[in-house]
Amino acid sequence: MTALLRIAIFALAAALPSAGQSQAYPDKPVSIVLPIGGGGGTDILARLIAARLGTIWKQSVVVDYKIGGQGSIAGKFVARSRPDGATILLAAAGNITISPLISDLGYDPQKELLPITILASAPYVLVVNPDKVAADTIKSFIDLAKAQPGKISWGSSTIGSPDHLAGELFQLMTGTKLNHVPYKQAGQAIVDILGGHIGAGFLTIPSTLQHIQRGQMRALGVSDTSRSNLLPSVPTIDEAGVNGYSMLTWYGMFVPIGTSPAIIQKVAEDSALALKQDDVKKKLADLGFDPKGLPPSEVGAFIKAEVVKYGKVVSATGIREKLAP
Repeated sequence: MTALLRIAIFALAAALPSAGQSQAYPDKPVSIVLPIGGGGGTDILARLIAARLGTIWKQSVVVDYKIGGQGSIAGKFVARSRPDGATILLAAAGNITISPLISDLGYDPQKELLPITILASAPYVLVVNPDKVAADTIKSFIDLAKAQPGKISWGSSTIGSPDHLAGELFQLMTGTKLNHVPYKQAGQAIVDILGGHIGAGFLTIPSTLQHIQRGQMRALGVSDTSRSNLLPSVPTIDEAGVNGYSMLTWYGMFVPIGTSPAIIQKVAEDSALALKQDDVKKKLADLGFDPKGLPPSEVGAFIKAEVVKYGKVVSATGIREKLAP
């Protein structure tokens, strides 16, 4: 063998990956699995992130819908997928922290999924029909509710949803008693508030903003610890006198147990990079989202704290028992 041939063979061998060396992630298409259908805020967030990650990775990233079971269908699908980063769950707070507290999902998100990042959060706003509820501040609403226990009806989406727990937490912290009316979708609650069939609701800001601006609804307080850019003149419920009140919905990404820390870190870092892009930030802000990009090192503790908070509300209100067959 000539010296030139030996050099050529050595160079070729050095250029090839070794048997144990994996290709750079992702080396195949990636699916972002959603537990709900298209059109809502979660879907818009998922499609934004999918498009940006696809550009960053130069790889196909698609949104896949696995609807039903309070998020358990999507959750189980991802938890039982290969832990190679090709299947990622994008779920809302309720799917991960509340649903397991009130129902048997057939899997345990805390034990069968690994958190990657919290992409964004969004507050709720306490709104009233001004013709039905004569309150223009949180204090006057509390005073009215205490004077008329159980008389003010308020709406949210399904029992056990974060917006439902927002109202339950409000009652616990203020010593008020309101009449909860659950709906299959928050949009139905909005229709009934506008029609005067119920007086109030804990709902998302984007879904109520146009009605607030038209004077059809009155916004009394926001459930975040800071004011919303979409409603800068509306105080937080905390600053309006219910000290320590906070209830947000958030959106996180999760993968199956066994996924390598390197993959988790890369997805988190690249997702945070996508969230920093100006057009993405504007789109999310217009939807009432607060971009987060929480790193993997902080997500676990954050979720555990959320489970404790929701657990206290679920326990105090007996929601699980009310839903029992």
